[in-house]
Amino acid sequence: MSSYPIARLAGAPDVPAQLLTGPPELPRLGGPAEQSRLTGPAELGRITGPPEQSRIAGPPPAPAPAASSCAAAPATTLFVPTYEWQQLPDVARVPAGLEISLPLDGGVKQARIPRRWQLRVWIDGHGFWRTGVTRGTPVGELRRSAAQHMRQPTEAVELLLDGSALLDEETVESVRLFSRRDVVSVRERG
Repeated sequence: MSSYPIARLAGAPDVPAQLLTGPPELPRLGGPAEQSRLTGPAELGRITGPPEQSRIAGPPPAPAPAASSCAAAPATTLFVPTYEWQQLPDVARVPAGLEISLPLDGGVKQARIPRRWQLRVWIDGHGFWRTGVTRGTPVGELRRSAAQHMRQPTEAVELLLDGSALLDEETVESVRLFSRRDVVSVRERG
């Protein structure tokens, strides 16, 4: 990582001197005496003061010790999405793919599962199977779609959630498929 000298202006934050004055000039090395003058640690200093009164003030100070990790960040809450709008807590982890409302006037932040979203499942030997779903989509319809993708009869295909077979009568909402879409798998019955 390159290190640039820091310009210290009265009441201003640290700004790399390169931003104020452009790139530093490369020194011209004349002979051995001048080369030795440029290689010592005194050249690694900080520039302090306004640009017209800048001077080298020695090496930069050591960084302050890190704060205790206990107070580093507020605890986050895991947001459990539904198909209805819900208020988002101030600090929350939300799953990808949600519909989110963030009013610019400082109103209530809300999120929900979209009315229609895409289920995407990798099937070995067949690639990705993608299908649009809604909260009321029956698992049987998903199984038929997966079977069609695999070019198999519907009876030969099984939809699994965390390794357990799903029943055709269940719906996307009843099995909480949006929140568990990463553990959906499809296999041929055998």
